[in-house]
Amino acid sequence: MPRTQFLTAALIPFTLLGLVGCSTAGAEVTSPRESYDVSRVRGYDTLEELAEASDLIVVAEVTDQYDITEIHGLPFTRRTVVPTETLKGDAPDPLIIRVIGTPDDEGALAPGTTHLLYLTEFSFEPGEPTNEYAVVGVYAGDYLQTETEVFEKTDDESPELPVEVSQDEAVATLPETKE
Repeated sequence: MPRTQFLTAALIPFTLLGLVGCSTAGAEVTSPRESYDVSRVRGYDTLEELAEASDLIVVAEVTDQYDITEIHGLPFTRRTVVPTETLKGDAPDPLIIRVIGTPDDEGALAPGTTHLLYLTEFSFEPGEPTNEYAVVGVYAGDYLQTETEVFEKTDDESPELPVEVSQDEAVATLPETKE
């Protein structure tokens, strides 16, 4: 895995820990949904950039199978998804996606939904695979399928990325399909 992707995966927990640590002592969360402010090492402006940074690109259905883990006190959900199309790479079976937060949090992958996912291998240490993947750019590489065949961007923090994309448009951005 390239060093930048490892740095992204390695720095997110520490960045988030610092952000969470700045909250008011004794404050209670009253909302059933948490959201997390995250600092990205890199932003993405085009689907080509997302595709280049991805080890795996899939269209996948989200299952109800998950577990929650913590890294430095920050919750992460390990969600199982079922790829229906693989656009780049070789999707493992099962395909486990690690996302920040719990299943009830803002931005969580909801069971029964279908997503176009730009993914990178997740590891705690270089060369030590976990057989898990993370969404590229925290949320940037997550597009939710609408009632049509169009996928909508779920990330409000990536204004340059297209709001909607079809599967054909995603395929056209892959290096091996460009002319």
